[in-house]
Amino acid sequence: MKAYVNFVAEYGKVQASHSKHNQKYEVFKANYQKIKRHNEQPDVPFVMSVNQFTDMTQEEFDKLMGVEIPKILVQETDGVFVQSTKKKEHRHHHHQNKTKSYSLMQEKVADSINWNE
Repeated sequence: MKAYVNFVAEYGKVQASHSKHNQKYEVFKANYQKIKRHNEQPDVPFVMSVNQFTDMTQEEFDKLMGVEIPKILVQETDGVFVQSTKKKEHRHHHHQNKTKSYSLMQEKVADSINWNE
C-alpha cells in the first residue's frame, strides 16, 4: 500500500520486528479506511487525514495522550458501548444504512463539585 510506504517515510516509522511491522500495518490500513470513508461523506464538518498517529490503535493513542478510561466502563464493538453496573439506556444511531448501538450510563452525579478539595 503506497499510503503506508509514504507514511513510514514521512514519519520515520521503524518497527523492532517483522511481526510488529505487520501489526502496525494492519492498524494503519484500518485507520486509513476510516479516514477515506469519513472524507467521502458529503457535508462533513471536518476532513480527516493521515498523521503520525495513524498506525496507533485507539488504546495506544489514549495512553500516549494521557487518557485513562477504566476498561470496565468502555467496550468498543461496531459502536461504542459504555458499561456500568448501573441501569443502562440503550440507543441506536442510524447513519447511511449503518446502525451503531451504544449504551449510556445512568448514574446519579453530584449537583456541585468543590474543586478546592
